[in-house]
Amino acid sequence: MRRGKEPSTWVVLARHMTDLGTLAQDSRWKPLQGSAGTDVWTDDFSNVLGVMNWNF
Repeated sequence: MRRGKEPSTWVVLARHMTDLGTLAQDSRWKPLQGSAGTDVWTDDFSNVLGVMNWNF
């Protein structure tokens, strides 16, 4: 890694796998694994800070 540069993680969301088109077949993309006990995001609940991975 170059000095002053950090890696990033990209996430693509879709209602159905077919909505991802060719990305669904691309081996560089992999499904995320959920965590037990994590609240589901809804119109009434969201917690952006709770899902951040703080690596300082």
